[in-house]
This record gives sequence, C-alpha cells and structure tokens, in this order.
Amino acid sequence: MNFNAPVGLRQRSQFSEGSKLASSRDSRSNSQLWKKAQNTDRQMQASMQALQKTVAQVSKQRRKPLGGGFPAQSLQDFQIVSDGGDWYNCYSFDGVTADGGIVKVAKHQELRCILPTADPAGGAWPSKEIRGVTYAYTYNPIAGDTDDGVNVVEYTRSVVGSDVSSETDYITPCLNVGDIISAFQTSFAGPDTLIDVTWQALADGRAWAAKPVA
Repeated sequence: MNFNAPVGLRQRSQFSEGSKLASSRDSRSNSQLWKKAQNTDRQMQASMQALQKTVAQVSKQRRKPLGGGFPAQSLQDFQIVSDGGDWYNCYSFDGVTADGGIVKVAKHQELRCILPTADPAGGAWPSKEIRGVTYAYTYNPIAGDTDDGVNVVEYTRSVVGSDVSSETDYITPCLNVGDIISAFQTSFAGPDTLIDVTWQALADGRAWAAKPVA
C-alpha cells in the first residue's frame, strides 16, 4: 500500500474470502457480512410493510360504526314514555329537553314481551331450553299513568320450568318511565310488531331476573 498517496487515493487491502483475512470492508459484493446485512434490510422492510398494513387495518376498524351496523352519527337518545312490549314508546331527547311525537324504539330480542302467537305477531321468546330444562314464558303488563295513554310502565315475565320450578322475572336493572336510553337506526324484516320501527335500543346489559324474595 502506498502510504504517501493522498487519502482519497489510497487503496484498501484486498483478501479472498477463503484466506480468513477478509473483512467487512473487502469485496462487499462477496462479503458474507454484506449479504447478511442485505437480508436484514429486506426483513426489516417486510416487517415495516406488515406493521403499516396492520396499523391501517386497525385505523379502519376504529372508523367502523359502533356495533358494526350503523353510523356513529345515527345514535340518538330517547326518553321512555311507556312500555309497548316489543318496543318502548319514547320522546326524542337532546340532553336537556324531551319532546316531539312518540317514537317507537325496539327492545333487544331478549327483552321483548309480545309472543309470536299474538296479533300482530311479536318477537318474544315463548320458551327456551337452558341446561336441559325447558322454560315456558308468559308476559304480563303492569299498568300505570303515562303521557301517551298506553298506561303500561313495564312488563313482568312468568317462568315455569319442566323441572317444576317457577318464578316471576323483572327487567334488571329496571327501566322506568322517564329514563333515558340510546338507540341506533335500523329496519326490521320481522316480527310483525316491529315492521315499521326504525330504531333499536342498544344492548346495555339488562336482562330478566327473578324478583328477590322479601
């Protein structure tokens, strides 16, 4: 090597791969270290592309409507006026005032109270088999004063099991006249009771439960 040559013109030592004297600075196109670096770069690029794809998918999911079936802007609050069995009769509620005409807001399937044998046919469960026991259901309106004259404030459910058990269920936690619920826009192909209903209450954890014995 010419040590007196200008720095930019000095030549680096070259060694063959098999000489055991080769370094990462020698013959990069043949260097194993260079090849490994190239493979690492490709793997990193592939990982980054996969990460970007995942981030895009997550972002897309976050933009999906709540519940997966309705746009977020279609959510609406309502104040309950009376219980219609398969729906609640409600006023629109803007956070301060409840007014306007009566709007039907469908109940979640599990909370409906009009049987399929009714006219018009409802969407309530007439019976269910749970852990080997068949339970038959009947639904009973509880009367009370309401603004719309329907005068039903809630329903109870009588339950008789094939194991000779029986109980009376109430919606728990209860929904009282005047309570606020949230609903989303939808449409129904059935049951008959909900054909013209365009709102459904959000599933909010309420369920039938036996009234505690005093």
